[in-house]
Amino acid sequence: ALAEDDYCQAKLDLLARRVAVLDELLRHIQIAAADPHVMLVAYRELDTKKMLQIARFFRLPVTAESETRINARMGFHSKEPGQTFQPDSARKRESLHLQSRDYIAGQLYELYQQLRDRAV
Repeated sequence: ALAEDDYCQAKLDLLARRVAVLDELLRHIQIAAADPHVMLVAYRELDTKKMLQIARFFRLPVTAESETRINARMGFHSKEPGQTFQPDSARKRESLHLQSRDYIAGQLYELYQQLRDRAV
């Protein structure tokens, strides 16, 4: 039983460490986002309108042709252009134990939501 307790504690320690790393990352993103030359992007909510907003932010020319090309490209996987994009965040969340998900959400949700609210 002691070995099992040690194993459970090690898993909790690893999860706490992962959450601490993510917390630090989110805090640094928050600092960077204060710079007017930085744009936060919520990739899960990316659509043609937001892509055009990003292009304008970077002062890239936007024409009717480029808008058509962007619209045609949306929905395809960025790393595998021939594949349609399939979100996997739900599958990733489901791979975590419910207690782990609750712990992560409890520790990071507020900061994550603040960043998401500021994102394009």
